[in-house]
Amino acid sequence: MLRNKKWITIIVLAATLVILLGVVGGMAYAATGTTTTANTTANDPAKTLYAKVATILGIDQTKLEAAFTQAQNQMRDEELTNRLKSMVDQGTITQAQSDAYLKWWQSRPDVASQIDAGGGHGIPGGPQGMQGLGGNAPQGPGGNAPSAPTTTTK
Repeated sequence: MLRNKKWITIIVLAATLVILLGVVGGMAYAATGTTTTANTTANDPAKTLYAKVATILGIDQTKLEAAFTQAQNQMRDEELTNRLKSMVDQGTITQAQSDAYLKWWQSRPDVASQIDAGGGHGIPGGPQGMQGLGGNAPQGPGGNAPSAPTTTTK
């Protein structure tokens, strides 16, 4: 019994020490006085990287950023197409549903360029936020699965 109390005391002390170090460390980090200013090279690591690479290559930084954006969009679209194909192959959705979702995806407005998306993760309805990436049917506008065009036979 004495042995168990000893271990419990050690565990509680260790946990308290970890929490205390985390709080003190967080306060020290917060007190460093660093502030972020939107779209400044000095405070934005991505902008700093773009500036350095553009200088090395001898090209305009805005052209480099546009090229990265284009490459990211192409990679995202390829991943979405591959994911939808996989879902069709697994029988999770039909080809018609996949086609309807892709049509919706390609016709949606580009709002990510108008907001600071924090890296683009979790934008509702986007490839990261759509339930289809979790194995469920993909969600269209308003969270509804896009419906396949129906044909009537007379």
